[in-house]
Amino acid sequence: MSTNETNDISKITISIVLIIKNGEEYMRYLDEIFGNQQEQKYDYMFYIYENNSTDKTKMEIENFFLKRPDKCKYLMENVSHNLNLSGISIERGTYMAKLRNKLKDFHGTLDSTYTIIIDCDVLFSHDIIDEALNVFKTHPNVAAVTAFDVCWYQYVNHNSIHYYDTLALITENNYRNTQCIFSSCISCRKDRALNKICDEKILLSNNKIINVNSAFGGFLLIKTDIYNQVKWENNDVCEHHSFCKNIKKFGNIVINSNINVITTVPAIRNYNAIQSSLVQFNSKSDSVTQNAAAYLNKKIIHKKIIQKKRIHKKIHLNIIYN
Repeated sequence: MSTNETNDISKITISIVLIIKNGEEYMRYLDEIFGNQQEQKYDYMFYIYENNSTDKTKMEIENFFLKRPDKCKYLMENVSHNLNLSGISIERGTYMAKLRNKLKDFHGTLDSTYTIIIDCDVLFSHDIIDEALNVFKTHPNVAAVTAFDVCWYQYVNHNSIHYYDTLALITENNYRNTQCIFSSCISCRKDRALNKICDEKILLSNNKIINVNSAFGGFLLIKTDIYNQVKWENNDVCEHHSFCKNIKKFGNIVINSNINVITTVPAIRNYNAIQSSLVQFNSKSDSVTQNAAAYLNKKIIHKKIIQKKRIHKKIHLNIIYN
């Protein structure tokens, strides 16, 4: 156990690791979240990599640095071979592994107690960090913790509690799917039933700490002494699969689905509204998932009633015509 964990005078040290592109608003969000370093519960260091942004991200990174020059290191560049890859492909996974390793090589060996790897447009709170850290106390064999990553687009447009980062998720039984496999997701459950994608028995439950073989969720808290020894590797559709495989050599990876982060997309960035919803999600996480389950049960009951009515109508018509 480190001095930072045992000494009440010293703050726990946490490194924040971020790669970003076209995220000027997100840099302002981080500046607000972390505010005055002296008022923070933890001692944060920031390591940021940016390339080829076409907005004011570079300027916002510099502004962020100027407010905490002894707590921030950044690398910004415009590369001629920059790739804008979307979708699911080994080429994209390999490229993302290269970028993440580039930042890791830039900042070198870290001496913090913990490290948080975050992605742009992922919203969180200090309470979430508290809860994630608490998992290490209650589960001594854990090497890394992620949260339940709520997809803001699905929540706004479909009122569905959908897990965003499905590509990175591999269950303890090595099941993977590009669809959300959490039982609380109404829309994905409908699709699974319609297309017979997977057995309902493998669905993951909310409000639990879940052991997995791989997960990221845009927010991964890892013990720094382990982070220093692992890297992302090439030749996979998702760079986090190899990264998590390497982490698993040192301990378990868990999703603490009792806590939530929210991932949005540029088209519906409204950080103030999302942050307010995030507070509600985490203060009423039980009721959120219970409401989703209640809604789903109501739909199932309604469907059964309709089916019974159709059967009764069919029987009635048969009696008349016979």
